[in-house]
Amino acid sequence: MRILFTTDIHTYSNHLYTMIDTVKKEKAECLIIGGDIFAHDAIKRISENELMNYGNYVTDTLIPELKSLHESTGCRIFLDLGNDDWLACRHLLEKYDGVIFSLLHMQKHSLTDDVDIIGYMNVPPTPFTRKDREKIDTLNHPFIGGPVKLKGVVSGKGTIEPYEIIQSATHSIEHDLSIIESMIDKPFVFVSHSPPYQTNLDVIFNGTHVGSRAIRQFIECYAQKNVMILSLHGHIHESPKISGSISSTINKCLCINPGQSLKDRKDFCYVMLELKDKLQQVRLIQS
Repeated sequence: MRILFTTDIHTYSNHLYTMIDTVKKEKAECLIIGGDIFAHDAIKRISENELMNYGNYVTDTLIPELKSLHESTGCRIFLDLGNDDWLACRHLLEKYDGVIFSLLHMQKHSLTDDVDIIGYMNVPPTPFTRKDREKIDTLNHPFIGGPVKLKGVVSGKGTIEPYEIIQSATHSIEHDLSIIESMIDKPFVFVSHSPPYQTNLDVIFNGTHVGSRAIRQFIECYAQKNVMILSLHGHIHESPKISGSISSTINKCLCINPGQSLKDRKDFCYVMLELKDKLQQVRLIQS
C-alpha cells in the first residue's frame, strides 16, 4: 500500500489542491491528513461569523474536493480536526464519515487486513486562543516546555464561548490514551496531531521542545511491544527545518512530522510511505 501523509494544510488554501494533485501524481492508495485542515486564508479573525465561514469552506470546498478525489481514484482517506480547527464544524464531516473518508480521533479503523490505524488529535495547552482540542498532558507534567495560555475560547456548542483548560487527571491526554489502549488488538499505525516530546518533531523556532510526554510514553510502550509500526504527527510546522529532520525513532518505531509550509503551494510538505502489511513493515520512500 502506498500512503501519502500530510498535515496542517490549513496554512494556505491552495495546499488542499496541491495535496489532491500530489495524491494523483504519486498514485497513492491511501491519504492520511494529520489534523488542522481548515484554510486560514478563508478566515480573518475569531468571531461568530468565523464558524459560518468555516462551515461554508467545509461544505462548498473541502468535502466536494475530497469526494471527487475518492471517487476518481479509489484512494482511502483518513483525517480529523486539529487544534486550529473549530470542533463546531465537525458535524459537517461526520455526515460523510465512512463514506468519503474516515474520521480518526479516538477511533480505530482497518487499514489493511493485518494493520489498523488509530487516531488522536488533542494537543497539550498552547499559547493560542482556540482551545477545542487542548488538554493538559499528564497530571505530573500538565504543560509543554514553552509559554502556554490556559484561558481561551471553544466552539463545541456551536457558538464561540470563553473556556479555561481543566487541570484534572481524567481530563488529560494521558487519560485519553489509556482509553485508546483498550482498542489495540493488532499492529497499528498511530496518527497523533501532537508530536512526541523531546524529538526532532516537536521543536519550535527558539529551539524549545513542545511535544507531548504522554504521547511519547504511549509510543515507547507500544513500539516496545512491536505493535505500533508507524507514528505520524504534525502541529509544529517548523520542526523539521529547525531540527534538520522529519523523523525520529522511538524503540525502533519510525515517527514522522513532515512539517508544513507557511507560504504557498510550491512548498507543500508531505511524505510517501510503503506499507507491507503481511510483514508489518513501513518504508519511507519519498519526502
